[in-house]
Amino acid sequence: PSTYLDKMLLDNPSIALGQVTRELNRMGELSAEALEMAVNGLYSGDMTIIEGAKHKEELVNYLEREIMAYLVEISQQSLTDNQSRRLNYLFECTNDIERIGDHADNISELAEYKIDNKIAFTEMAQEELNEMYSVIKEMIYDALIVVKEKNIEISRKVYEKEKLVDLMEQQLRKSHIQRVSEGLCNPRAGIVFLDVISNFERIADHSNNLCVRARSL
Repeated sequence: PSTYLDKMLLDNPSIALGQVTRELNRMGELSAEALEMAVNGLYSGDMTIIEGAKHKEELVNYLEREIMAYLVEISQQSLTDNQSRRLNYLFECTNDIERIGDHADNISELAEYKIDNKIAFTEMAQEELNEMYSVIKEMIYDALIVVKEKNIEISRKVYEKEKLVDLMEQQLRKSHIQRVSEGLCNPRAGIVFLDVISNFERIADHSNNLCVRARSL
């Protein structure tokens, strides 16, 4: 259940919006944890970890519905222009954070496919994924700080990292295609690898969205 959304606060939109921001951070942290578990499950092939990731993602979906419903109730109050802008921003943030959770779920599905088909990554592939994931993990947590504090400096850092992730995805695709053509990589492992980096790149986009929108508040 939600921790911060209290109907008694709806009469005070400013406080209610502050509570949504806190709940949204909680939702963002759950999305990041779901992703962490999905990536660990992908490497380890441990179904228990993958099930844990799926459970966290279900919580993210539940919170998204709760937050959206609460924001609709706030929107029915008498709001200032600033509060209206903040409300619209929080609607969009909720959607982006939910999408991060969806991409974590996609990676859980890929981890299951990898187990079912007894697919192994090369050491190089795993190192490359790890490098890309470490940048994305930082981006999510930085973006959550921006949602909470509208920190423009951190928002710029996230933007720079998003460009880096785009470059990494292009480079990893190239090096991966080379591995397949040299027979160093199982083609099915290659499909999983490409799907994972594609999900990583989308997560970076959603993290950056959280920051770009904060700058317009």
